[in-house]
Amino acid sequence: MVEARSALVDALALARQLGDAVGECIALNGLANLDFDQGRLDGARENYEAALARARDAADLGQQCGLLGNLGMLYANIGRLEEARRCLEQSLALARQLGDRQREGNTLCNLGMLSLVQKRFQEAIDVSRQALLVARELGHLRLEGVVQCNLGLAQEECGRTQEALASFDAALVAMRAVGDRRSEGQFLGYLGRAKARLREFDAARECFAAGESRLRETSDALGLGVLLCDYAECEWHAGNPAKARHVIDEARAIAMAAGASLQTELGQSLGRLDTLLGGSPDGASTSS
Repeated sequence: MVEARSALVDALALARQLGDAVGECIALNGLANLDFDQGRLDGARENYEAALARARDAADLGQQCGLLGNLGMLYANIGRLEEARRCLEQSLALARQLGDRQREGNTLCNLGMLSLVQKRFQEAIDVSRQALLVARELGHLRLEGVVQCNLGLAQEECGRTQEALASFDAALVAMRAVGDRRSEGQFLGYLGRAKARLREFDAARECFAAGESRLRETSDALGLGVLLCDYAECEWHAGNPAKARHVIDEARAIAMAAGASLQTELGQSLGRLDTLLGGSPDGASTSS
């Protein structure tokens, strides 16, 4: 990550020296992606917005399409959900105008995730299925994996547990095939949560341990925070409240450092845990 940031800073300086607006967009987008992955959401927002402004100066519709998609997901992660939807819908319209099927699939995938965050679960399933069709038509295995995970999350919320488990398994197969360890780590966390809710605690812990290792390895702070919330929920229901509280403290520290709002996935996970930890854990005594 340090080497990547150094190279992108150098690229940005060269692009500005040359007056290369498109090169500037690419470098700013890369810096924003690094900020986003490392939980530096304010820095990511500033860099995405600066890149989008330069793309508009250059009248580059392709860059605008990609940046609107990235900015939409950033807005979703800081809780600006209506702005997120506007950006993603603009990105989708541009992708279709340009005939860019890959960006169309990516944006449909992200709209599915946004619908999930907004608790519009059937809409999330419907949009994700559209994205899955595009991914399969393109043979885009990584996109297919992300969409399968989104489907699993929406299916789980609708109580379709076995469908959700199958979707998570398919998502993991895809990510292992393309070597995407960051996404694999996130998806292992979701699979662990599903197994914990089935009271398969040992299997869930195996998923959480493997997922945590991959997320720390790839410096995915936000993904790690979500996984830790799910791990804390598992330990709470397994009757280990002290362990649950220890884990949730780290998740809270990650959220605070990232500035994650209550409307983000991490913020919602923490809110759910606050409610849960106010009760009595399964298997634990309530007597003083």
